[in-house]
Amino acid sequence: MGFESNTEYEKSAIDFFLSPRGKYGDAHVKRNGDAVRYDYETHIFVSVTRNGIVKSCWDLTQNKSPDHADKYWEDQKNE
Repeated sequence: MGFESNTEYEKSAIDFFLSPRGKYGDAHVKRNGDAVRYDYETHIFVSVTRNGIVKSCWDLTQNKSPDHADKYWEDQKNE
């Protein structure tokens, strides 16, 4: 997910976050109000604060196997 600027990174994260979830998408609001979203097919993960600020956006398979990426997502929903 190489981005050329912070603006491009943030736009991509917001676009993903606001797009329809589709067949493999999942979303969750944490106790602290952060909203997180994950796609089981692409393994893209996005975290946004309750104020709409992007905290993170990344392809979890950059440093995890697909199974571990899915487990990371499931753990995020339990925080």
